[in-house]
Amino acid sequence: MAFVNAALLERVTEQSANGQAVNRGWRQHSLLRGVALDYATTQNNRAALLRALASLPGEDREARLRQALRSAAEAVVLFEQFQHVQYLEIGRRVLSDLRRACGTDFASLWAEAGLGEPLD
Repeated sequence: MAFVNAALLERVTEQSANGQAVNRGWRQHSLLRGVALDYATTQNNRAALLRALASLPGEDREARLRQALRSAAEAVVLFEQFQHVQYLEIGRRVLSDLRRACGTDFASLWAEAGLGEPLD
């Protein structure tokens, strides 16, 4: 009977250790997702702020809009990568607003920002 209990104890201990490793992995994954979401949200807010700054007198409109496009594009990519659907929609809206703010300069500003093909 002692053999069965020892084997059972060993199995339970192994499962517990595996569970702890899984929990640690899950916590790390959750932390990474949380940090990415915070960073992407900050970039999205930065894009909105830079768009507003671009319209102020004395500001370098094109430079601010390029910075805003970079921030907005990065936010959208991260929201999409981490499948944050709600925030992805917000990011796309900010990017759409930026596109309107850029007007006919959008294509050249996007290209100058080095962002490749425009995001949808």
